[in-house]
Amino acid sequence: MRVHGFLYSAALITLAGGCSSSQSPTSTADASGTGGSQDSSTSDAPFGTGDTGTEGSIGSGDAADAATEASDSGSGRDALSTPEASVPCDSSTCEAGVCVADACVSPTVIAADVNLSQTPITADRTCAEAPAYSVVALSPSEATLNAAPPEGCLEAGDEVLLINLQGIASATENVGNWELLSIASVSGVTVQFTSPKTRAYGATAGSDDGIGPSGQKVALVRVPHFDALTIAAGATVTASAWNGQTGGVLAVRAGKLVVEGTVSAVGIGYRPGQWSDDGPNLCSQSVTTEAGESITGPGADTTDSNLGGSGGISAGSDPFGDGTPSTPLGSTPGHSLAGEAGTNGQDRTIGAPGQAYGAGDGTKLTMGSGPGGGLTCNPSAEGPVLIPISVWVNRGGYPNPDQYQAGGIIVLLADKLEIAPSGLVTARPIDAYRDVAFAGGYVFARGTSFSVGDTRIVAMGGTAAGSGAAAGMTRTASPGYIVLDAPNVSGTTNPPANWLAHDQ
Repeated sequence: MRVHGFLYSAALITLAGGCSSSQSPTSTADASGTGGSQDSSTSDAPFGTGDTGTEGSIGSGDAADAATEASDSGSGRDALSTPEASVPCDSSTCEAGVCVADACVSPTVIAADVNLSQTPITADRTCAEAPAYSVVALSPSEATLNAAPPEGCLEAGDEVLLINLQGIASATENVGNWELLSIASVSGVTVQFTSPKTRAYGATAGSDDGIGPSGQKVALVRVPHFDALTIAAGATVTASAWNGQTGGVLAVRAGKLVVEGTVSAVGIGYRPGQWSDDGPNLCSQSVTTEAGESITGPGADTTDSNLGGSGGISAGSDPFGDGTPSTPLGSTPGHSLAGEAGTNGQDRTIGAPGQAYGAGDGTKLTMGSGPGGGLTCNPSAEGPVLIPISVWVNRGGYPNPDQYQAGGIIVLLADKLEIAPSGLVTARPIDAYRDVAFAGGYVFARGTSFSVGDTRIVAMGGTAAGSGAAAGMTRTASPGYIVLDAPNVSGTTNPPANWLAHDQ
C-alpha cells in the first residue's frame, strides 16, 4: 500500500529535507526488493598522490578536462542536489543530520534492498526512481523515445544520463559515449533538453544515424537527486539488468553519499552465449555454442570471439571422454584486458578469448562482456539444442539464477563520498557454478572529496572453475574499469582506479 509518497510493504527510506542542527533523521522502515550479492576483495591497490594517478591516469591536463566537459554537459558538478539553506554549519555543528552546502539536512536512508529502475523511493513519486528509456532518434536538443513515459516519470528539470550501450559488429565507434543533460520538456515520445548535447551516438563518428532497436542501442536514464543519501548496512541498491535495449546502468547524484551497504551492478551487464544441451545421446553429442555478448551485440554460434565476448565451443562427440564427466573450461571474456584461453576441449575447439575494449579515462562507459556457452546435458532434452544459461542454472537449483550476466555500469555523482568498512560499490560479477566466467563492469565517480576505504570499490572479473578432468583448474575474466574524478581521494580499489584529479 502507498500513501502520500511513503512506501509501505516496499518501504525503505527516510525522506530528505532541510533541518536545523537540532533535528534528527527519521527512522527507516524495513522492506524487501531486488539487489545484488555482496562481494569482497583482498587486493591492496592505493591511489597516487598527485595529479597523475595509477595505471592509465590522464592527470588533470587538457585531455582530462576535455573528458570532463564532454561527459558532464548541461548539468555539471555545480548541479549537485543542494538544499535550501537553513543555518550555516559544518560537520561539528550538525549534531543530527548531515551538513551539505552549509545547511543541516536529514539524509535519505535506504534501509533495504531496492532496484532504482523499478521502485520509487522519494515522497509523492509514482514512478521508479531511475527509469530507463530506449532512444530511437536524436537531434542536438531532442531525443525521441520508443514509447511515451508514463505521467510523472520524466519531467522538466530532471537530470538524465544519455548513453550508447551497444552497437553492431561493424559499428562501435560511439558505444560508451555518454553525457549528463537537463530536461526542458517532455511531450509524448519527445524529450527536449535545456542545452544541446555535445557527443555523437550514431553508427559512425560524429553522427546520430542508425539509432534504434536493430542498430545503436541508446538509452536515456533518469538520475535521481538527493541532498544526502545513506545506504544502510545490509541494504543493496541496484538497477535492472541489460535486456538488449536498456538496463545495465545505475546512476545517482547526491550532495553527500554514505555507503554502509552495497551499491551493486552485479550481474546486470552483457549476457552469456547459449549452451549446448544434449540428452537422448547420453550427452555424447553437442552443437556449436554461442559467443558471449559484447559492445558488438549478441554472439552467434561460433568459436570466434565477439570482440569482448569469448567464443563458443565447437560441435563434437563424447564430451564425457572415458565416462567421467569432463566438460571444457571455456575461454573468458574481455573488457579492460583480454580474456584467458580455455582448456580441456577434448575433440572440440574451445572458442577464442574475448578482446579488450573501452576507455579507462571516463570518456566512455561500457559494460562487461559475457562468456561463450558451455556444455551440459539433460536426459529429457530433445537435443542436442542450444539453451540459455538460465535453463541449466534453474534446472540444477544453483544460487543466484538472476545474476548470470557480466558487471554493469555504476555512475556516482557526489560532492562527498564515504564508503564504510561494511560498505561496497561493486561491478564484479558473481562466479558461475562451473566452466564460464563474466567480465567486470565500470565504476565512475565524480565529486570533490572521496574516502573509499580499503578495496571497497571493486570491478574485477569473475572466475570459472573446471569440472571432471579440468577440476582444480580456473580461468579468470577481464576486470572492468574504475575511474575516480575528484581532487581529494583516499583509499584503495580493485582493480586500481584511474584517478582524475580535476579541479571542481
